[in-house]
Amino acid sequence: MSDEASSQSAAALAGLRVVEIGEGVSAPFCARVLANLGARVVKVEPPQGDPARAWEPLVAGGSSAMFAYLNAGKSSVRLSGDAAADAARVTELVADADVIVSNLSPQRAREWACDVSSLLAAAPQAVSVQLSPFGSTGPWSDRRGNALSVSAVGGISVILGEPGRPPLHLPYEMPALQAGLHGAAAAVTALLDRERSGRREIDIAESEVLAYYAGGMSRFILGANGKWQRRGFERHGGIYPSGFYPCQDGFIFLATQTRAQWAGFLELMGNPEWADANPVYRDGVAIGWKHADEVDVHFIPWLAGHTRRELTEMAKRATLVLGPINGAEDILAEKHLDARGFWTDLELGGDTVRIPGMGYRMSATPWRVGAVPELGGGDAGAESRENPGASRSSDADKGGAGADKRGRSAGGSFGGARPLAGYRAVEFGFNWAGPMVGQILADMGMEVIKVETGGRLDFMRHWPHARSFFHNTNRGKRSISVNVKTEQGRALVRRLVAHSDIVFDNFAAGVMAKNGLAYEDLRREAPHIIALSMAMAGQCGPLAHLRGFATIATGFAGFESAIGYPETGPTGLPVIGVGDANAAIQSVLAALAALWHRERTGEGQFIDLSQVEAAAALSGEPLVRYQVAGESIAPRANAHPRMAPHGIYPARGEERWVALAIESDADWRRLVELLGAPAWARDAALATFEQRRERAEEIDAQLAAWTSERDRDELVDELCGAGLAAAPVLEIEELASWPQFQARSISQDAPSFEGKDDIVYRTPWHVSGAPREVAGGSPTVGEHNEVVLGEILGMDASEIAAMQEAGVIE
Repeated sequence: MSDEASSQSAAALAGLRVVEIGEGVSAPFCARVLANLGARVVKVEPPQGDPARAWEPLVAGGSSAMFAYLNAGKSSVRLSGDAAADAARVTELVADADVIVSNLSPQRAREWACDVSSLLAAAPQAVSVQLSPFGSTGPWSDRRGNALSVSAVGGISVILGEPGRPPLHLPYEMPALQAGLHGAAAAVTALLDRERSGRREIDIAESEVLAYYAGGMSRFILGANGKWQRRGFERHGGIYPSGFYPCQDGFIFLATQTRAQWAGFLELMGNPEWADANPVYRDGVAIGWKHADEVDVHFIPWLAGHTRRELTEMAKRATLVLGPINGAEDILAEKHLDARGFWTDLELGGDTVRIPGMGYRMSATPWRVGAVPELGGGDAGAESRENPGASRSSDADKGGAGADKRGRSAGGSFGGARPLAGYRAVEFGFNWAGPMVGQILADMGMEVIKVETGGRLDFMRHWPHARSFFHNTNRGKRSISVNVKTEQGRALVRRLVAHSDIVFDNFAAGVMAKNGLAYEDLRREAPHIIALSMAMAGQCGPLAHLRGFATIATGFAGFESAIGYPETGPTGLPVIGVGDANAAIQSVLAALAALWHRERTGEGQFIDLSQVEAAAALSGEPLVRYQVAGESIAPRANAHPRMAPHGIYPARGEERWVALAIESDADWRRLVELLGAPAWARDAALATFEQRRERAEEIDAQLAAWTSERDRDELVDELCGAGLAAAPVLEIEELASWPQFQARSISQDAPSFEGKDDIVYRTPWHVSGAPREVAGGSPTVGEHNEVVLGEILGMDASEIAAMQEAGVIE
């Protein structure tokens, strides 16, 4: 076997062919992720190439570092501009494709002579993934959109920024990157079902992905009688200390959950005398709600005497939830990422640029990043380099096609026409990141069995204000209550795993091993199993002790530093939980890719996902900007490197806002005409993007004066009617009823474990032939003990009763 063939055989998606017909971010990133997993990706480009080839920052030879981040590992086919010849060429390319990925609008597809519908007719075997700002159906399907507009309608902008100031958007193309990840995971989902159900067509909207995130997290905030609104750089409320805090060399993020954790801080501080001056000062809950300013006077100066690294090490000793707020220079210098083989160095025009890898390490099929394709260079991306940090299975570990594996049952107990029906997963998940993995799998038809214990409930199930949030994230699952602190309980779980395909957790590093449920323990009884762990910084490395939630991950990756206003500093992502959601979708992708590999080789494997690496995987733009242009991560409000004006402007009434992005000089001329061609806008010195960027503050003030006299929705329709990218900033209460989201059924009511119907937000994948409805309600603790233990493990009523008596089943 040649070196190339050997390399490809160790890749999860080896043998799959992907044709990308797209540009910019969402489709290219989706295809790059599939290429990293071993698929052979052909990138179709127009005669002038993907516009991203010209995106700054450019290395000395003129190559775009951002393009490299989005497209490494592919080959490039360049169209000629002859419509008939190009149509024939692309039809030939897709003839034996397994996946076609596209994000072309109908207009752009016509310009490319690439009618995706016709191509699908020529490739009846190919799974189709269509990515767009608003979706391919519904009243907004033909409207232009970008990160600004989809953040506005997705319920995100309304919570980003400071009260009384313009809302903000997600930076660094995060909405398109998230849609690309969802597209890749949905593609593998459809491939797993292709032999049984035929080709599936997948439609994913960036705006729906964001609404799915915001809608889900809003169930927590609204349940606590909070408001989904901008709070700025707020630290107060909840258990003290929580939020962003300054220290000697920057900022840290703290997430305190218990009174004991505040006591841990006091111990680190040497139990200072001031803490005894008032009994309230030893109660983190009381401080958080009424006395935070008083305690800040003492706590913040103590933090200022320590660096981020010192505080992180202290947190390790005291089991506190604390993480650094990093800049690009910090991320690039982080030894933990080096130790885990996270980086790939790409040669660009004589320069070396380091780009991030993915958030997961797969033991048998490590990801790889290939070379950057030359325009029309054919097979330039065929060779790839293996992730050097990933472990490899020995030949003796490989199962081969005839190895012992569970296999797929016909139809499955949940799902019917759902693409993952017949597969089974065992979940050890809590809060959001882990349970979201199970929720997506369950929505797609997999039978997901949540292992719980009455002695340590998920906080989200336990806290009254979080139960709607728990319901949203755990619908469609089964629940069994097993005490894994007992040997009998652990043995019971191992038996269940032997009848399953995937087992996953989002515990801290080492917790599964302490409970006798490490991958090595499981594979002895289930060599076919795919085990996924989602610790904050992975299972190994200098920061493996790191604990926390979404903001720890996004702070580590630099995103918290990027959101805010230049003159007042960062305000961060607050409570949206993008770090959790991003870790979840990368986990789903990795697990399903491993399942695809196992179905062809019989080989199970272990997936070590690091939530901080999953977030850093999306930091390509700020990282290459720092390396190539020396540009540090800093708040830039709604400014954009390629569009001006680009902002959110007030409409008539209180808290009514309109997002407007001028993507080209032609767009500017359309806007000037719509404005009635006032003298200030006719200024020839505003004709080009560079000129408008220099005078952005002046233009924004003029536009705000104009928009503030207009009705929000009427103005949006007028702007969109002129062919511009505009959108309303939606309140969280508007999501389900907004015409586009209503047409695409983003939410529904489902039976809650509390005995009532409650809203849930659907997985944002429209998969042809599969129902949109969620797979069922949320379970009570142990609701399915008898069904799971009886039907799957074959236990009779007396055996189950004996285990209940012994406290094994709670």
